[in-house]
Amino acid sequence: MFRTDQSCAVKLLVAIKSPPLLDSLLTVIGEIEGVKSMGYVSTAEDAIGLINMIRVDVMIVEVLLRDGSGLDVLTHAKEMKLESKVVMVTDAPFIEYKHKSMELGADYFFNLDRDFESFQKTLKMLSRICSCGQIGDKPNSTFNQL
Repeated sequence: MFRTDQSCAVKLLVAIKSPPLLDSLLTVIGEIEGVKSMGYVSTAEDAIGLINMIRVDVMIVEVLLRDGSGLDVLTHAKEMKLESKVVMVTDAPFIEYKHKSMELGADYFFNLDRDFESFQKTLKMLSRICSCGQIGDKPNSTFNQL
């Protein structure tokens, strides 16, 4: 059974360059019980540095970051064979971002301009299935459809 004490909280890393998007995400994250933020960064280098130092259950990574690409963060996470679920997000209307994210192994992809409600539901679902770091035991999910 899922417990919401801090020892079993979903550990979350957010790599977002856009301050308005970050504000929206922080609001959503704050409404989900059992989520513990491990950090917010805006560059690929900072995100990669954090995932080298700490283990998280879920990474929310914007495709386009300051000074680098979220796709580089995704690639690094997959090369490290982390069990973290990687949720790629964008507010850009380019289908190529979804295709490249899928190719590199992202677990989820959302265009937040159109799919914010689905994104919220997915975060809530991930918070429920993660129990004391066992999120990697769940099968990979399909991509949110564009």
